Amino acid sequence: MREKLIATAVLGLSVMSAHAAVSLSGTGQGDLIILPYYTVKNNMNTQYIVTNHSKTHGKMLSVVYKESKGNHDVLFYNVFLKPNSSWPVALGAVASSIPEHEGEPSVIQHHNSLQCAPFLSQTQEFLPYAYEAVENSALSLERAQEGYVEIYEIGSFEADSTAINVDECDALSDNITQDETFVTEHLSQPTGEISATASLLNVNEGTSYSYNGVAFNNFTDDDSFTFESHPYKYEINDASHSALISVNGSVQETVWNSGADAINALLTSHSLGADYTVEIGNNSQTEMVFTIPGKKYIDSNNCLTAAFSAYDREGDDASSLSNVDLCWATNVIKLNAATPSSLPNVLLSQHQQGITPTSDSGRVELTFETSMVSENGVEVFGLPVMGVYVQRYTNANAAPGLMAQYGSMYRFSQTKKLTVQ
Repeated sequence: MREKLIATAVLGLSVMSAHAAVSLSGTGQGDLIILPYYTVKNNMNTQYIVTNHSKTHGKMLSVVYKESKGNHDVLFYNVFLKPNSSWPVALGAVASSIPEHEGEPSVIQHHNSLQCAPFLSQTQEFLPYAYEAVENSALSLERAQEGYVEIYEIGSFEADSTAINVDECDALSDNITQDETFVTEHLSQPTGEISATASLLNVNEGTSYSYNGVAFNNFTDDDSFTFESHPYKYEINDASHSALISVNGSVQETVWNSGADAINALLTSHSLGADYTVEIGNNSQTEMVFTIPGKKYIDSNNCLTAAFSAYDREGDDASSLSNVDLCWATNVIKLNAATPSSLPNVLLSQHQQGITPTSDSGRVELTFETSMVSENGVEVFGLPVMGVYVQRYTNANAAPGLMAQYGSMYRFSQTKKLTVQ
């Protein structure tokens, strides 16, 4: 048995294969992008931009928002991008106007792009229908006020295509209305040249937390377009069943029972690490977001667990918990100062839990003692958890009567571990 172990601050390396197998991209571009967190809670707005980097081909994308509780869709649509173009979007809080949900805290998407998103209004509220179909409690649209975004490249088209003319969106929409499979006749395979960046903005505080999306290459090995209705849509379970996992500079090919298992294997880490500060002297705060895009394919009804450890800057133990529950699609851990602080929360997540290390700065680590085994005998240790962590510093006396705040956002460092039979 061979064991491979790696600690790295990036999500993956670019890998090549002689046949189609999904992998994490090392370039930030791919044919699937996951933005691991959006929120409109606590006076936050989320803005993101999807970019088509191809100079010769347009792209048809599927944009899918997943709510924070159970990985359910709350909005999805298609958008057509010209070469070298972008799709900018802003999310804000709104009181829902959806029947039977009037007045509930919800989300509205705004866009003013000249790209073509058939049948999508410039302002669109999020919708509860997907989770209402399978659940009977906790149905408020507030659960949609935070979550994550999946962006799929459905296919590409020639820049001079007359059938898919982004500048003639009304005509394209009419053709889709007459024949919902019309577009598939004019698409070629994805080329994997999309990227996305996101920012969490608090205008009142003057803070911005930005990050790059996680990109995948060769998402699907299906070489035909079998969509029967518009909008065309993928789920992570539509991924290739083969996944190339990079560990310590080498690549291991794995074969799984489902596409969701392949994506989960790529996202699996044995541990995640972050620097933290909750120092009173600089009024610093640290909150960590853990997103599990494939949770509903693992266990939709029960919490997943992690072991939590914190160390001070001298390397001494500052906290140790054997069971920290991760119960939702998105989970937030707020690190508290030993001396209670009056500072307001940064994210104010509805799925937040607090942990108080004995030291006010240092490093934390979450370890996942579980594993999954591929059909070709590769055991991958950990859980498919991704995310970011935010830090905010507050200067209450920057000048007479003036408060200054500063924010940063980081990706977790990772440890990956697998064994080959």
